[in-house]
Amino acid sequence: MILTFLKLTRYIPSISSCSSR
Repeated sequence: MILTFLKLTRYIPSISSCSSR
C-alpha cells in the first residue's frame, strides 16, 4: 500500500509539471 503511494507521489509531480508547461 505504501509502495503504491510512493510511486503515485513520484508520478503525480511529473504529470503536474507537464500540465504546468
